Amino acid sequence: MLDAWKIWLIAGIALWIAEVFVPGFVLGVFAAACLVTALPAALGAAPWVQLLVFGVAVVAVAAWLRPVALRWLHGSRTAAATNVEALVGRIARVTEAIVSDEGGGYVRVGGETWHAIVRDGRRIGTGVPVRVTGVDGCTLIVEPTDHRNGGDRS
Repeated sequence: MLDAWKIWLIAGIALWIAEVFVPGFVLGVFAAACLVTALPAALGAAPWVQLLVFGVAVVAVAAWLRPVALRWLHGSRTAAATNVEALVGRIARVTEAIVSDEGGGYVRVGGETWHAIVRDGRRIGTGVPVRVTGVDGCTLIVEPTDHRNGGDRS
């Protein structure tokens, strides 16, 4: 029959292995607590003492080690802009003149054609490069830029 400390040790190792497949460093908290509890179990502590050590270890590891591990895993990276927010700041090319009196026009950016408007109401002709300054639903808000030969020609 297995001793209690061996059971705690096996459970800890199994949870560490399972942690590889589960995001968020949740099983790692319990794995570390199992490994900590294996020591008093090996020294012959009563089952209620082992459970108490396990409970305290779970709280301590969750409060200290989990935040440290998550910071280490994720670093200080900021969230990347995705979807239409990623278009803000990009250079587009006008494919259909933007005339505010007629409800805007169309631009091509990132390989896609988008409805576009200009906030100040000016007219921008076809082929002119513009910078995307915002997004309003499915409409890009653009402004003229001084890029003549650069920009996104897609």
